[in-house]
Amino acid sequence: MEQKNKNYDIKKMIVEKDLYSIRKFVDDTPIEKVVEELEELNDLEVSLFFRFLRTEKASELFSHLTEEQQHTIIQNLTKKEIADFINELYSDEIADVLEVLPPEMAKTILLTVDKETRAKVNQILQFSDDEVGSVMSVDIISLNLNLTNKEALELIKRKREESEIGQFYYIVDDKNRLQGFTTLEELVFSQKDTPISNKMKSIISVKTKQLKSEAANIFASADYSTLPVVDDNGVLIGMLTSNDVIDIIQDEASEDIYKAAGISFEAQSTTSYLKTTIISIVKSRIFWLLILMIGSTLSQLIIQSLNQILENKLDQLKIAGATISSVLVALIPVTSATSGNAGSQSTSTLTRAASLGELKKDRMKEVIIKETTVGLVLGLILAIANFIRLLIYYMAYNGILFKETKFLILISIVSSISLLISIILSKLLGSVILTIALKTKRDPAVMSAPLITTIIDALSTLIFFGLAFAILIPIFL
Repeated sequence: MEQKNKNYDIKKMIVEKDLYSIRKFVDDTPIEKVVEELEELNDLEVSLFFRFLRTEKASELFSHLTEEQQHTIIQNLTKKEIADFINELYSDEIADVLEVLPPEMAKTILLTVDKETRAKVNQILQFSDDEVGSVMSVDIISLNLNLTNKEALELIKRKREESEIGQFYYIVDDKNRLQGFTTLEELVFSQKDTPISNKMKSIISVKTKQLKSEAANIFASADYSTLPVVDDNGVLIGMLTSNDVIDIIQDEASEDIYKAAGISFEAQSTTSYLKTTIISIVKSRIFWLLILMIGSTLSQLIIQSLNQILENKLDQLKIAGATISSVLVALIPVTSATSGNAGSQSTSTLTRAASLGELKKDRMKEVIIKETTVGLVLGLILAIANFIRLLIYYMAYNGILFKETKFLILISIVSSISLLISIILSKLLGSVILTIALKTKRDPAVMSAPLITTIIDALSTLIFFGLAFAILIPIFL
């Protein structure tokens, strides 16, 4: 109820054009909360609300909005209004805005910024979306190796309005090549006339063309709030901040979750779930569902063909073939589902390890052996549990389905051995598929859960019927 009242107040302020109340609301409310409230407004209301804000607040709020909201606001502002608040944004934020806008609109916005900012934005835009250069902050203050602490502080004060201020400042030589870093505390509390190089420390850096996921892993292992970004020659280009890395990690995690479930990430990545249209959701999910459904035809073919052969063989031997085959078919879902889940566990664990940079190409043989061993142990435990489960289950129906205990034991053995083999294969296959993905530079998430489930479903069915032929038929001959 409280949420609705707050939304109603905002709408009322917009309708009444209550400039003072709107600005006071934004000043007194955390920026994240303002963004939440704007989620409940329609496009027109968001645009009107945005018009009532001071330029600095509008710029700050704009950088926190979704791409969809940014697009809407840009479309409803005049060129002067766009120029006023765009010039308040950092270069990387401007680049983010331009990437989601139509080319003509992006060109118009780019013409509103000064020449220096335009050069920085164009520099960011030259990198692909999966490279560090596309998310780095280029509005930074670099300190020359020959500066004193006093000169460095004066430089920071002069450029604080146009650059991102932080705890770490990177030191460069006369050719702008990264040499190390110092902290704001060192600059403030050290002797003013002491060269900053006296207490300079070395720091790890990331490359502009390095994958964002790799950079995020490096960032996670380093104890810094920012990391310098350099080109292939070691020239300082920008920096990667904790905010950038949080966005990278969120995007990577979302992408892996969607792909592992067979959902198109691109169709879901720019819009919140509640604002995503039904058509968009259907488009993002239908492709893999169709592929998996068609792939399951193999399992259907195996079941139908081998079941018919089994029935004919048992009929020739004057055994109740229909009854036995119906019981065997009823056991297939248990084997395929359990082995499929085991395979999914492997791919999920290994995909996460790969995304964190824990798996190296030259150690994948070790991974395959380890997962196969895990499959053997798990398979033995589950096979024993399955054998006991089936004996208890069939004992409860003894005299209804079969009259001889021999059938109960044999069918339980067939099911349990096939479960053991299927689980071992699922673990082996999961690690092999991941190895292939890494060596071919494919995304492991795409080649994991949906693919392994479909393959194991068909293999487990084939194994199950193969064992049924190998164990049951000879006994009745």
